[in-house]
Amino acid sequence: MALLTDQIQATGVSLTDLIHIVITGNTSQNPAGSSFKASIQQVAQVISGTTGTSGTSGSRGSSGSSGSSGANGSSGSSGSSGANGSSGSSGSSGISGSSGSSGSSGSNGTSGTSGTSGSSGGSAWGAFVSTVSQYVVSTTTAYSMSAATQTSGNGVTVSADTRFVVASAGTYNLQFSCQIESTGGGSTQTMDIWLAINGNNVANSNTQVVGNSNNGRNVAAWNFVEPLNAGDYMELKYRVSDVRLGFAYDGPQITPTRPAIPSVIVTVTQV
Repeated sequence: MALLTDQIQATGVSLTDLIHIVITGNTSQNPAGSSFKASIQQVAQVISGTTGTSGTSGSRGSSGSSGSSGANGSSGSSGSSGANGSSGSSGSSGISGSSGSSGSSGSNGTSGTSGTSGSSGGSAWGAFVSTVSQYVVSTTTAYSMSAATQTSGNGVTVSADTRFVVASAGTYNLQFSCQIESTGGGSTQTMDIWLAINGNNVANSNTQVVGNSNNGRNVAAWNFVEPLNAGDYMELKYRVSDVRLGFAYDGPQITPTRPAIPSVIVTVTQV
């Protein structure tokens, strides 16, 4: 204690001033002169003494127990949706499925009706003659030439003595000749001859011939070529300006022997 007192006195601070400072805590006044502040620092060093060396660190204490978890915070608001991503590339095609089993066969349909019989092989034809004379009773009526006797044929027949019927479709050539005779009269007599198909006159098919009067004879002969359907028929139509004009038939002759002269000859051939 004596040593501490001596040291404080050596700083120049009286014990009374030191007590005053301890009581008031005021070091701004300098009762002992301008060197008072420095003297106080010297007194503090005397009282404190020199700092001793640090002691060794103590061992670390055990960790305290974990505190309880705090309450969960409220969820934040949802963010705005992002833009759509680009489409991915197409996947590879899957393997083909196995074929299904075949369905059962349907029932057979009913048989169709039989078609019309076709003509024999080769081109169709027919040859026809008239073995009678033909005269009419009116100058204002159209008549049909008769050639009722068929001499040969294949696929062409005669019906109602005047209709030349084809069995199959095709193009046909009708040729005819007729022996025109006037049985009397001195004036000019005419005859018109034309073609009809299925009862209808064929346009631009008429020809007019002049008969010889006073028992004169003349021959008309030409042909028509027309496309026909199966079952179609052709007719040779005519009219006269005088009923004494018609077609004459002559039987077989002798000295020398000669065949008969048909009043009308008709041939039909497929071309």
